[in-house]
Amino acid sequence: MNDERLPQPAADLCSEEEIDRLVRRFYGRVREDDLLGPVFEAHVHDWEAHMRHLVDFWSALLRGTRRFKGVPMQKH
Repeated sequence: MNDERLPQPAADLCSEEEIDRLVRRFYGRVREDDLLGPVFEAHVHDWEAHMRHLVDFWSALLRGTRRFKGVPMQKH
């Protein structure tokens, strides 16, 4: 695969605060959803730790930070 075709993170695309706000708002709505809420509640036991992990994931993708540690596709 040609690396020139891969999208590159852009730190100026969004701030850490914006990522945090988006992730928390999205998963807040997921938790309230009649269909999705019970699925997530059954698997996530520490929501604050999970939120931090998700923010790190999106920060790594969008801003190029290296805070995320894990293999998300194995979990899903």
